[in-house]
Amino acid sequence: MSSSQVGAAAEPSLERELAPHRAPPSGTPAPPSGVGLAYVSLLALSVGSVLLIGAGRVRDQSYWGDEAVTAAIVRRPLGGLVRVLWSQEAGMGPYYAALWVWGRAFGGDAGLRMFSVVGMAVVVAFAFDLTWRWFGGAEAVAVSAVLIAHPFALRYLVELRAYSWMMALGVGLVWVVDRWWQNPTSAWTVCVGVVAGLLAAIHIAAILFVVAIAIAVVTTVKKDIWFNRRSLVIAAITAAAFASSVPALLARKGQIDWIAAVSPSNLVEVVEKFLGGGWWAIFLGTGLLLFGMGASRASRWQVAVLLAGTILTPVLVALLSVVQSLWIPRYLAPAFALAVIAAVAGCSGIWRRIAARWPGAQCTSGLVSATIATVALGTLVVAGPFRDDSPNRDGMRSAVAYVTGQLQPGDLVLASDQEHMPLYHYLGLREDVVPSFLIVPDGNRLYPVEADVNDIADRLRAAPRIFVVRNAGRSIDRDIIATFDGWDQETHRFGRVSVETFERVS
Repeated sequence: MSSSQVGAAAEPSLERELAPHRAPPSGTPAPPSGVGLAYVSLLALSVGSVLLIGAGRVRDQSYWGDEAVTAAIVRRPLGGLVRVLWSQEAGMGPYYAALWVWGRAFGGDAGLRMFSVVGMAVVVAFAFDLTWRWFGGAEAVAVSAVLIAHPFALRYLVELRAYSWMMALGVGLVWVVDRWWQNPTSAWTVCVGVVAGLLAAIHIAAILFVVAIAIAVVTTVKKDIWFNRRSLVIAAITAAAFASSVPALLARKGQIDWIAAVSPSNLVEVVEKFLGGGWWAIFLGTGLLLFGMGASRASRWQVAVLLAGTILTPVLVALLSVVQSLWIPRYLAPAFALAVIAAVAGCSGIWRRIAARWPGAQCTSGLVSATIATVALGTLVVAGPFRDDSPNRDGMRSAVAYVTGQLQPGDLVLASDQEHMPLYHYLGLREDVVPSFLIVPDGNRLYPVEADVNDIADRLRAAPRIFVVRNAGRSIDRDIIATFDGWDQETHRFGRVSVETFERVS
C-alpha cells in the first residue's frame, strides 16, 4: 500500500467523523448527492411557482397598518431612512435598507410587496436544497409544495413586512452552518456570522432561534470545529450586525408587540396558528413527532438542528414570555421551514421503515411524498392560488375609495387606532385625516406627534360631516364619539373595515 493510500485510509471524511448517519433500512436508496438536470428543473419549478403565485396576489388586497408604515419608511430619501432607523423604528433595519434599494426600481405598492415574495422564494430554494441532500428528491418536492401552500407561508407571502425574510434567513442560517461545519473555512465562518447577525437585527425575537441553532452545533459538532477563534469571529460579526438596531431600541419604547402573559390556553393557540391550524397542524405535528422518534434516516446533526429549530426555539420563547410576553406566532417564523422539512422527513421515513420490514408493502416513501405534495397543492388550487385571504388587509382600499368619492370641503376623516397610516398612504398626508388617538401629522417624523385635545374638538364641532374608519371594530376615543350625539349616522362595510358617516342635523 502506498503512503498516499495509508494517509487516505487513516483520514476519515469530516462528515463521517463529525456526524455519523444512522443506518437506513436495508434496500433504501441514499439521497441524491449530485446536482443534475432533475435537481435544477425541480428547483426552478418550485421557485418559479412561488414567484408566480406571489405576483398574482400582490394587488389583491390593500395595505394594512403595518404595511403602510413600511411603505412610509422606504419611500423617504436616504437621509430620512437613516434618521428613522437610528431613532424611531428599531428592528427590521436590514430589511428596510434592502427594501429601500429594491424600491428605487420597484417602488409601487405591488412592486414593494414583490420583495416579500422574493424572500419566500429564497425560503423554498434553501429548504429544497437541504431536503434534497439530506433525505431525497421526492421529499424535496414535498417540502416545496407544503411551503408554497401552507397558510402560515401564504399569510406572509405578500405582506410588506420582514417575516418572509425571517423565514429565509432562518433556513439560510441552517444551510450555511451545514456547509460550514463540513468545510470550516474563513469564508464559511464569515457567512455564518453575517446570516446570524442579519437575522438577529431584523427582529430581536430571532435571537432565540440563533441560540437554539448554536446549541445544536455545540452538542453535535466536533469540539475542534467550533471551540476556537471561529466562534469568536462568528459572535463578533453577529454582534456587530445586531448593534445597528440598538440605538432605536433605546430611543423608543414598545418596539416589540407585547401581549398577555403566556397561559396553557394561548400557548396551544399560538402553536396551532404557527402549524397552520386544522389538518395542517395535525400533519406537521404528526410528522415532527415521527421525526423526533427516529423515523427518518437523518444523521445526529440533522436531527439536532431540526429539532432545535422547531422545538427548542418555541420553548425558549415560552420561557422568556413568562418574564415579558412575546408569544406571537410570527416570532417563530425563522423555524417554519425547518418544521416543514422535519415533518415531511418523519412521514416519509416511517414508510421507508415499513417497506423495509414488509417488502410487499405497496405504499413507498416516494408515494407518501407525492401524496403530501398533491394534497398541499390541491388545497391551494381549491382556495384560489391568486386570492389573498389575509384578514388584516381586507377592505381598506375599498373603504378609502368610498371616502375619497364622498369627501367635501370641511369634512373630516377619523381613523381608529392603527388605521391612520393606511389612510395617510391612500389619501395622502392631509389635514382632514385625524387619528383617534389625538395626533396630527408631522412631516419630519415617521409617526405623528400628539396634538391638543381642544384643538381637535373644535375641528370636530366645526365639521359638517365626519367619516370614521374602523378596522375589526377598533374603538374611537369616547370624548370624540360624544361629539356626534344627535347627528345622522350611516354605516358602510368593506370586509373587516367599516366607514361610519356622521352628518350634522340641519
